[in-house]
Amino acid sequence: MKRITILVVAAAACTGQSDADVASTPADSTESVVPDFVTFVDSSELPTMPGYPAARSGMLQVVSAGDTDLSRSIAATASVCTTPSMLILSAGGGDDSWGYILLMQLPESDREVVYPLAHVDRGFPVPPASAIGVERVSGDAGSAYQGLQGFAEVTDFSETLSGRFQITVRQIITEEYVQLAGSFSDIEIHQRTAEECLPAAAIN
Repeated sequence: MKRITILVVAAAACTGQSDADVASTPADSTESVVPDFVTFVDSSELPTMPGYPAARSGMLQVVSAGDTDLSRSIAATASVCTTPSMLILSAGGGDDSWGYILLMQLPESDREVVYPLAHVDRGFPVPPASAIGVERVSGDAGSAYQGLQGFAEVTDFSETLSGRFQITVRQIITEEYVQLAGSFSDIEIHQRTAEECLPAAAIN
């Protein structure tokens, strides 16, 4: 997953900036709710955002809407870096070798909040903020998507991680848009070493 980690760390530092307030949605809701945040693409140009998939312990559950099917159910891992203060949720493998990674810039206090997807000119956005990347990392049909707009929401941040997201991603070559809704539940959180966090720290 190192390759996709680099992809999303770069996505967190791409051009543009979003600092809009995002309204939290009820934790027990499964309907599609798009909060009030800055958008780069009008919703009329996009497929309808799907509702949240049912959560499954230890798994990243993703449903998609668009020409490319990015729906998956994959075992996930969660880890945190102290410097920079970041949470990394990653999932990948399987026969088609698609990988998903969701980064969240962590606030100092309450971490069970909404994390708008944000872009900054340099370094990292002010927390709470998020970035996502999806990439196929094997074979000749390589493809990568970066997060464009949306949000993630953490509903449990303790020894385990639970939450969900609704994010628009864009294929980095064809600029195809795909809508992703995901859930993650009871993912054990591990502490990363300083060395493991160096690639992220280096762009700040």
